[in-house]
Amino acid sequence: MTSALLRAGILLNEQTLVYGIGGWTLAQFEARNVTDNPFFQPVETLLANGWTAGAGIERKLDSNWSVRAEYRYTSFGSTRTNDHFNFQFVGAVAGTQTYQRQSIYDQSMQSGRIGFAYNFNPLR
Repeated sequence: MTSALLRAGILLNEQTLVYGIGGWTLAQFEARNVTDNPFFQPVETLLANGWTAGAGIERKLDSNWSVRAEYRYTSFGSTRTNDHFNFQFVGAVAGTQTYQRQSIYDQSMQSGRIGFAYNFNPLR
């Protein structure tokens, strides 16, 4: 998963920043489908993208270190897939088994994050 985000906020005091965050996220999902065929259990990988929004607070601990807590919600929207499979059997039980699958994936995600940051400023 990767995100392109913007963060903007207001200073409550010299050490504390309250901010909102928003942008776009791209993620890869894997869906496993349990079928009635014991020899074929399809796995599907799909890319989904959507908007991300959240809020957080960051507090300076000293001149270089800070700690932050953040909440994010991401909505990836709906993705539709259509699959068609044919199985050929040979021998005493010769024949063809056809398998069709249509799926709709509607993904969203909520996350809470806690992090530490080090401000490296070589110009000081």
